[in-house]
Amino acid sequence: MGTYHYRILLLVLLCFTGIHGYAQTWNWVSHNNPDNSDFINIVADQNGYTYTSMVDKAGFVLTKYKPNGVKIWSKRNPGALVLKLSIDATGHLYTVGTDSFSPFNSSLVTAKLDSAGNRLWTKGNPVPPLPNDLPSGYVYTGATDAAGNTYMSGEFRNLTQFDTIALSNLAPINYFLAKYNSAGKIQWLRFFNDPVYSIACGSQGSYFIECGTHFQKYAANGTLIWQQNFSGTFDPSIFLIYSNKFIADAQDNLYVLGSQLAKYNSNGTLAWIKANQTPPGGTFKGKDFALNSSGNLLVTGSFSGTVSLGNGVPNLIGDTTGSPLFVAGFSGATSNALWAKQNSTSDYCTGEAIVSLPNGSCVIAGNFKANSAFDQLSLTGKGVFTAKLSAGVLGVHEGGTKTNLQVYPNPATSEVTLTGHLKPGTLEVYSLTGQKVYETSLTPEMKLKVADWPAGMYLVKITSEGKTQIQKLLVTR
Repeated sequence: MGTYHYRILLLVLLCFTGIHGYAQTWNWVSHNNPDNSDFINIVADQNGYTYTSMVDKAGFVLTKYKPNGVKIWSKRNPGALVLKLSIDATGHLYTVGTDSFSPFNSSLVTAKLDSAGNRLWTKGNPVPPLPNDLPSGYVYTGATDAAGNTYMSGEFRNLTQFDTIALSNLAPINYFLAKYNSAGKIQWLRFFNDPVYSIACGSQGSYFIECGTHFQKYAANGTLIWQQNFSGTFDPSIFLIYSNKFIADAQDNLYVLGSQLAKYNSNGTLAWIKANQTPPGGTFKGKDFALNSSGNLLVTGSFSGTVSLGNGVPNLIGDTTGSPLFVAGFSGATSNALWAKQNSTSDYCTGEAIVSLPNGSCVIAGNFKANSAFDQLSLTGKGVFTAKLSAGVLGVHEGGTKTNLQVYPNPATSEVTLTGHLKPGTLEVYSLTGQKVYETSLTPEMKLKVADWPAGMYLVKITSEGKTQIQKLLVTR
């Protein structure tokens, strides 16, 4: 068949196979808590089990979900103020915060829990009340690396000992960053001239912080590798109200979500930056983000009005009476928008936390204040929700009938997996110009190496038992 005729065939297939690009679907939604809450976090293990944490008017709540959204357990620690939840590569959980709502008589606490929510160890540093009623200590935030090393930042006054480290000749207010290993043993305690409001764990023990008006990268031994002054570019963090969010990838590139969305290369140079607020036609505010296995960013938050993200992504359309949540994918390489998904609400619904799952799906947690719809799923009342969004794959065969074929992650940068009860047959991949770029025999679960493929759209065609299935695949750089 000539190239011209094959291009015509591809156009026909695109028109009549019922493929709808990257059709993300809400898989499930759960009503976690009847009260709106603060300090919402979400993490996931390598098997797709998710954990959410929040602080309501009674204290700290930790909940575990199966991959299908079924709640396994929920545990409460009355009065505790846990600010950050993290997870290591073995599925152990770590928290940082205080053991009391009161800042005048509490402890600066980090703890390790098993996958059943049981505490394995707790490290507390009591901060005594002050006679003039000034707060005596705070925890700001924390982060945990894959090996279970936990970083905790905050401030304190009038301490003579921090864990096993004796203190002397300190300032009236001391801004600190502490590191604990996975066994709960303190590794070091370092002091800074300004509060450390954001932390990310890098490779080989390196770490990134927001300190004052600078983003900084440090080596494991505490040597400053680089710093960038963000004054005038990012809004400064406001303690307990808003802080810039950090993610570091395996190459030590730093991604920042705040009043802007930005990427810094491993040497500290700015790779790209884009606005995260008030585009023409509406308001758009990302609250949290995650990095998926393709190196792309998933951002969640809320918006109003009509918001255009560009790059051919359909507009976000707000309700006339409400402010819905959104989830959007952005290329980690270029910052271009890849897709967007929203819900609908009669009042207010926002994503506060997001985690990417190994299969390319993501789970979002947040607050809602009135009835909200997630495609065919719905929430009533108000409170905290958790919802799962599919990886954006939709398998079809000729005639538009859905099949079990899944291609993920999609978009992809290096490798994709094909699943869906694949039977003996052939796999072909074509560019949109009609050129066959790959062909092989089917196996039950296949992986395609796409790192060397030019960026662009491809058609993945599977032929088995006389039936054809076709899936779009976007390769990005």
